[in-house]
Amino acid sequence: MNLFKEEYIAWIGGKKNSYNNRFEWINGKVFNYTNWGWSQPNDGDCVAMFISGDWFDERTNSYSFLCEYITSSL
Repeated sequence: MNLFKEEYIAWIGGKKNSYNNRFEWINGKVFNYTNWGWSQPNDGDCVAMFISGDWFDERTNSYSFLCEYITSSL
């Protein structure tokens, strides 16, 4: 299954909290794991992911999105 379609980018549900200027999940929980790409985050408000798995911040969320992906243990 190709989650990223043509742009190879997906919003992963992260956003910058405007009150404390920290990144968190859309439900308000803090990150307990990050995978920021080189020189990231820089000046964006939304957290997206390249197909490589590297995270980056973007000023707008205009990408496909991934809410949750669970792998099976077959």
